[in-house]
Amino acid sequence: MMAQCDTTDLLPGLRVPALVLAGQDDVITGVPESRILAEKIPGAELCIIPNAGHAAVQEKPLEMSAAILAFWDGIQ
Repeated sequence: MMAQCDTTDLLPGLRVPALVLAGQDDVITGVPESRILAEKIPGAELCIIPNAGHAAVQEKPLEMSAAILAFWDGIQ
């Protein structure tokens, strides 16, 4: 379903803080695709989690939560 849904045109209109997280070794969504997302969303941050794949939140929970918490700290 996600592959059939293209919301690219909506991304430049987002006006909220955005963090795009990706596992370095993700071959499903992928770093290049995540980079495009971050570039299309105004002011978005991109964080690549080393040595993690598509399930980065399960593979590297400490690194993922640290990235999220750092992002939240930066917007408060």
